[in-house]
Amino acid sequence: MPWHTTQAILPWYPRLLSLRRKHPALRGGGLRFAHADAGCVAFWREISDERLRGAGGR
Repeated sequence: MPWHTTQAILPWYPRLLSLRRKHPALRGGGLRFAHADAGCVAFWREISDERLRGAGGR
């Protein structure tokens, strides 16, 4: 990650941490990749009673 973009990411940390606290699958669930290429990734985080889909890109 280029260092000049780090400041733009900082405001997202409280939101992401809140999601992690709210959803057990993000803390200890299994991880399955649905798609990955040079520009993006899509994945599932799962536990017995919760299934979440996530995606990220450049």
